[in-house]
Amino acid sequence: MLRKNLANIIVLALVAVTVFSAVLFTSHSSKAATTVSAAPVSYDGTWTGATQKGSGDLDGLNVIAKIHDQIVFNFHSPEADVDLLFWAGTFPANTGSTIVSVADHKVMDKSIFASEDATKTFIYKDGTLQLKLMVDKTGESQILSLKKAS
Repeated sequence: MLRKNLANIIVLALVAVTVFSAVLFTSHSSKAATTVSAAPVSYDGTWTGATQKGSGDLDGLNVIAKIHDQIVFNFHSPEADVDLLFWAGTFPANTGSTIVSVADHKVMDKSIFASEDATKTFIYKDGTLQLKLMVDKTGESQILSLKKAS
């Protein structure tokens, strides 16, 4: 009788371990599936922002960036109602939150305000595109944040 009770206890223990393992595995798998499936960000459209007050040569300028496979990035002077080309380059889709844009010098060579850099690095964070800009000849910089307008 002791042997029969011991056999029943072992069988019950194995069933309990099997059920517990199945519940644990199912719970873990469903959590992993929900955290992995993040939708890619679409950068296509118009992004806008403004330079910070007191930012030297760039003080008070609006920023308009149009993205569709490439980026065209202009400063806009409200007083003069003129767009000043700052950057034109590649803008590869689905590369994660860090986007390295390669300059299109054929386009930028026509603008005296265009950057001379070979690349610019844009960071996508919390619904904004961010770009570090040097704001004057002293080397002072600011992070420019753009929000998607369309």
